Formats: sequence, structure tokens, C-alpha cells
Amino acid sequence: DDPQSCRSAVGFLAEDTTTGSLLKLDLWAKQEKPEQVVQAIIDMYEKWRKLGVPIVHVGIEGVAGQKYVEPAIRSAAALRGVWQLAYRPMKPRPTDLIQFYKTDAKLKKQDRIAGLIGWRINSGLLYVRADLPERNLFDAETRRFPNAKSTDVLDETAYAEQLCSRNVRKEAECEEIREVLKTKRDKYVGWL
Repeated sequence: DDPQSCRSAVGFLAEDTTTGSLLKLDLWAKQEKPEQVVQAIIDMYEKWRKLGVPIVHVGIEGVAGQKYVEPAIRSAAALRGVWQLAYRPMKPRPTDLIQFYKTDAKLKKQDRIAGLIGWRINSGLLYVRADLPERNLFDAETRRFPNAKSTDVLDETAYAEQLCSRNVRKEAECEEIREVLKTKRDKYVGWL
């Protein structure tokens, strides 16, 4: 098996709406069974929620092969008592915590990535934690893009950007996120 192929990527991003910057705060990328992917999603959600960072959306790639993840997250979250993730609304709304990323079957993966995050990278508006878990994977994919053997980590980042940019937050909520990150920065974040 190629260690670069068929990797699942779970990330945590924050958006600073005043500057347009995306902050890549966490990353988990492994070749694992679906159960481990679901647990990684819940673990990351709980980690950042406990740090006081408001979480607006948990995004899932909206393709047939990934649609199993939503009910699995809800069931596993209920078993762990993470009720915010376990809640299932009667009718989906744009404000729901769990959202499916929109995909365009006509668009190649590399074009989607370049269109969604290429401009942020080229403009210096994508900040990545210096001690980001799996940082080596993120850096390798970025350096080799669009010819990287795998772009799973960049793809996850691009999808997350899609949710951030279409999400309209109240300015007070954005300020709350900035304050939490500022107070946690010395302990958790070292930007390059």
C-alpha cells in the first residue's frame, strides 16, 4: 500500500473575517477505518470546544462515499455524550452544525483546491500553526501542488474554506474567536 494514497483528513480551521485570513489550527490525516475517522472528528471537536473556541460548522465532503459519516458521527457522539454533534434537526438548515460541502463533479480536484485556497496561499492569508500535527504532510502537498501524489490535506482545507466563506457570522462572534485564539496563542499556536 502506498502511504500517500486514500488518506482521510480531518482539520480544524478558523476564519478571521476582518482580515480574510484562514487559520489552520489542527490536522489529523491517516489511512484508517471509518470508525477511527469518526472518532478523530469527535475528538477534534471536543478539544477545540473545551478550549473555548466557538464552532460554527463541522463539514463533511458531500459525495456518496462520505455520506455514511454523518449518521456515524451523530451515533458515536451520542454514545460519548457530545450532544451538540448528536443533535439531528428535522429539516436541514444553513445554520446546522453538521454541513455537507458542495461538490462540482465537473471540476477537477486540483482546480477546486486552487480556486478555493490558492488565492489565500498566494496572498499570505492562510496561516498554519508551526507545531501543527501532520505539518509535514501539509507542507509537502503545498510544495508539490498540483503534481503531488496525494492532495487529501489540501482538499480538506479547501472544503473547509468553502464553509467558512459562505458562513455569515455576527461580528461579536468573530471577536470572541479572536480573543480565545489570542489568549491561547502562546500555549497552542506558533505561526510561521
